[in-house]
Amino acid sequence: MNFIKNLTIQAKLLLGFGLMILIISVLGLTSFYSVRSITRELHHIFSVRMPSNNLLLEIDRDLHQLLVAERSMIFTNVKSEAFETLVKNYEENLTQAHDRWLKYKEIKGLTPEEQELISAYDALYVEWNALSRQAVDGRVADTREGRTLALDLSLGEAQHKI
Repeated sequence: MNFIKNLTIQAKLLLGFGLMILIISVLGLTSFYSVRSITRELHHIFSVRMPSNNLLLEIDRDLHQLLVAERSMIFTNVKSEAFETLVKNYEENLTQAHDRWLKYKEIKGLTPEEQELISAYDALYVEWNALSRQAVDGRVADTREGRTLALDLSLGEAQHKI
């Protein structure tokens, strides 16, 4: 403490302002690196997270609409216009879900966990798609067996795949 008391006023002012400049410089550098980090994270959010989440939500919606069409076909007259509309909706939603899934898989920056889930989903999708297609084809055949098959597959085995 005596050291500071023995300094001249000029030295005390220089020491005080020098200390403030040092503190402000440290705060400035810390802020600069924090802003860079935030910018990097925001870029990742806007280029990877948001597009991937958006695609997954759209895929989920497409698959839900597809299931509604598939299950509605079971109880609709095959010769009606409503049945044709349901088949069309089924095909459109299947195509949209598949196309969006391909876009999702192309996104750069997905985590290793997401890559593992992609592989698992692809395997289940192949199984489910075959069962779903079989259910729709069975219903399109317009036979009692076809309707029973469509009902059993849509509400049974295919339901547990996706």
